[in-house]
Amino acid sequence: MIKKFSHKTIDKKVYGLALESTKNYMVYAELWFLDIVSPDGYDIWILNDFEAIMPVPYQKKVGCKFVIQPPFCQQLGIFYKKSISINDFSALFSKLNQYKVRNYHFNEDNTQYFKNEMPVLFRTNQTLYLNKDYSELYKKFNSNRKREINKLQRLADFKVTESFSIDAIFKIVNDNEDIFPHRNRLLLRKLLETADHRKKLYSFFIIPDYKDSPITCLILIKSCNRVISLLPLRAKSTFKGTISYLYDKLFKQFSNSPILFDFEGSEISGIYNFNKSFGAENITYASFTNFKWFEILKKIRNSNH
Repeated sequence: MIKKFSHKTIDKKVYGLALESTKNYMVYAELWFLDIVSPDGYDIWILNDFEAIMPVPYQKKVGCKFVIQPPFCQQLGIFYKKSISINDFSALFSKLNQYKVRNYHFNEDNTQYFKNEMPVLFRTNQTLYLNKDYSELYKKFNSNRKREINKLQRLADFKVTESFSIDAIFKIVNDNEDIFPHRNRLLLRKLLETADHRKKLYSFFIIPDYKDSPITCLILIKSCNRVISLLPLRAKSTFKGTISYLYDKLFKQFSNSPILFDFEGSEISGIYNFNKSFGAENITYASFTNFKWFEILKKIRNSNH
């Protein structure tokens, strides 16, 4: 049986405990996270007695309600304590297909359930296990990354710090306003403030000697043993190697630990290749839409392979 709860009626404590015990937990499915990134609301679907849970965010426009993947939230889908049957998975998928779905991303663990007749696009995420010596991780960096890192190591006119204000971060964000629409910037500020309050953030910054504020930031969010690269960003006038340098610092700090680093891999080739240059490995998740332009998207996607 599939039961539906709204974001207003779900028992937050019961849901939180159920999510924490799932084998494929992701911070994106936390209620505090969804409250921020999906301000129009979301539903929670529960299979039987919390055997599986599925957050379904939506957006309301001109009297219509659409399921939509929120910003800053790469994957949702179905979360379970132990693997569910293909029939239960198909029932949840079929229920989703009854709604107007602009786009909805299932998590990586759900990929195993998709059958050929299910109309989904497969997207690529990129991850890197840090449970090795730093020297082993560094060996997999390509020559361009090593060159950038070494170049910055020879400079002495900047420092790296792990704490700075949200306002300072937003000086860099606002310098990249073409990437972040105004509405998304408001969501991002609230997300960072809340995640920081909940002690879910790591942060690294580069600050030149001639300035009081950072020129590059690397904001990471904790998701159990996964650390997600939520915001790698530099001021536009800054040498691009600064992000490589911060990733290198991060990998040094977390090497030999049971952490999966999540680049939030991109379909954009430049970003994909940049992540790959650190030795990132590909992992697949599924994206679903039932709008008419899905078939066009699918044809374009397939023609590139």
